[in-house]
Amino acid sequence: MLDKILSALYPQRCVTCGEFLWPKPVSICRDCLGRINFIDTPFFNPDIDDCYFRTARSVASYESVWRDVIHDFKFNNRPELAALLARHLAKLVNFEYDAVLPVPMSGKRLRERGYNHSALLAKELSGLLGFPCRFFGLERIKDTKAQVGLSRRLRFQNVKGSFAVPKREFVEGADILLVDDVMTTGATVNECAKELKKAGASGVDVVTLARAL
Repeated sequence: MLDKILSALYPQRCVTCGEFLWPKPVSICRDCLGRINFIDTPFFNPDIDDCYFRTARSVASYESVWRDVIHDFKFNNRPELAALLARHLAKLVNFEYDAVLPVPMSGKRLRERGYNHSALLAKELSGLLGFPCRFFGLERIKDTKAQVGLSRRLRFQNVKGSFAVPKREFVEGADILLVDDVMTTGATVNECAKELKKAGASGVDVVTLARAL
């Protein structure tokens, strides 16, 4: 009965297990946080030939509770989780940037899902850090197969030529923070960084929610 009363008054629960939490922004309980494999290494040094981004950093490995939260956010119509996830992303950022850019989604996938999860993350992160968000700094110009299940070589081939910078003035001379959900081989973010550098960006760093280790 007490739980029902408290839930009615303060309906905040852990986004993974449902345990009651005292009034606070959407969050994860202590037990579930303890099951997340946070990545302690400050920066991931990419093993990529012709790497166009300077650094890539991820909150945690793509497994267990963290994978479930990201899956809910992306596929189960939970855009409100962007605020929680962006708070974790913000902890990775130690520098100032001229712009925050999301990895763009194809029109087909955007229509299917109803929102671009990377754009929601970038918007929340921009608000937390005070850096301007450039939603249209990049565009996806080619629909591609889903990267899931593809080999490393095919992942890089699959995204080649998929992105473009519509207006150089959005990125020219800018230090850019590129935002995405999960990094596996780095093929997608590297292709984005390539186009940004070609358009005159002074540097690109990447932050992602998870790294598939």
